Amino acid sequence: MKKYEATSPDVMVIGQAMLSVVSGMLDEVEPILDRYGVSEIDPEVWYPQQLFLDMFKELEQATGGNVYNLVSIGMQILEKAAMPPDIHDIPSGLNALHAYYHMNVCNEDPERGWTVEERAEGVYDIVCTSPFPFDFEYGILYAMVRRFAPPGVDWTVEITERTDEYGAYRLTLK
Repeated sequence: MKKYEATSPDVMVIGQAMLSVVSGMLDEVEPILDRYGVSEIDPEVWYPQQLFLDMFKELEQATGGNVYNLVSIGMQILEKAAMPPDIHDIPSGLNALHAYYHMNVCNEDPERGWTVEERAEGVYDIVCTSPFPFDFEYGILYAMVRRFAPPGVDWTVEITERTDEYGAYRLTLK
């Protein structure tokens, strides 16, 4: 399970998730999509995840590894996402990340995604085994915390480890 590699050619991503990503950067993404024969993304259609991952990889290469683009894309997804009413704070938001990932992909290994462990009060270790870029994952996590952090609470999200197979992060609420 490596970054930018779908676990199977059968893994699919819903078009709505792809649109959330490309909507803010159509100029950069359109030529990449054209190369893959995708002239328009239908929000109701499932697309091969590998296509989406290839698009991310090309986007990262085209921007010279500019992490801010990928962080920004991850943040946009969470800022625009509709959340059920039972997701109203940081713990419920963090615990929803795995289900949120699997709502947007199908035929994926159920173990692949997000895990969260509260190490101490206000300290969470988070691991993401998705095939998406680290900086995209970071953006999703950052936006989740920003969306649900109570006023007056300081917090940090730090990257603790990156391997070919996962990214590890620590959230500390102060």
